[in-house]
Parts: sequence; structure tokens; C-alpha cells
Amino acid sequence: MGDKEKKLDPPVALLSWLIRHPRPPLSGTLSLDPDKAEKRSEWIAGSETRRLEGLALLRNNPNGEDWHLFEGQMLGVRPRAGFGRCAFSAS
Repeated sequence: MGDKEKKLDPPVALLSWLIRHPRPPLSGTLSLDPDKAEKRSEWIAGSETRRLEGLALLRNNPNGEDWHLFEGQMLGVRPRAGFGRCAFSAS
């Protein structure tokens, strides 16, 4: 990140849309953490419970739950280092 660049978090509306339209990751790996992988698998398979949980966590996340957040490639574009976190999607 350059001296004059500012790190911005993605808009909640974008993250919400991504949670409502899940796709499996390009890599095929959901997580190295078995608990996160299970929740993400349920979400991608169409679990209404996981979808609603992910949407709720975007706005109120007192325990720091993060299965609904991914770092790295989003929508087929690799963000720069320091981009921040984004809801998971892959095109």
C-alpha cells in the first residue's frame, strides 16, 4: 500500500449480496479449520440457517465469529495485500 493510499473495507451491501449468492471457492478449499469448513459447506449447499447467520454476523458480531469472511481472491480479482476482509465468493 502506498503512502497516499487508504485501506477501505468493502461495503456491507456488497458483502450481504455475496452471502446471499454463495459459490464454491476456485481452490476447492473451504478452510483448514474443520469447524469453519463445515459451516461454509452448509452455507454453499443452501442452508437457510447459515445464510441468515452470515447476514446477521455482518452487522452484529460480538464474539468475532468469522466463518462468513474470507481473505484473498474475491470475484476473480486478487486484492492487494492489506485490502482487508471480504465475504466469500468466487466467479
